[in-house]
Order: sequence, then C-alpha cells, then structure tokens
Amino acid sequence: MTTSKLFQPLQMGDLELKNRIVLAPMTRGRAG
Repeated sequence: MTTSKLFQPLQMGDLELKNRIVLAPMTRGRAG
C-alpha cells in the first residue's frame, strides 16, 4: 500500500496537519 509510505513523512510535524486536511477530501472521494 502506497498510503503507508505517504503517512510516514506526514508524521514529521506540521506536514501531518497539512496533509490531513488535503487527504481528508481525497480519501472521501476514493472511499465513496
């Protein structure tokens, strides 16, 4: 799963919050 690779760098700090907001709608579209 490529998601695990993307989540690794997200834990760096502020990037996690930024990516979370960007991934929020992306995950919704994929799941839906």
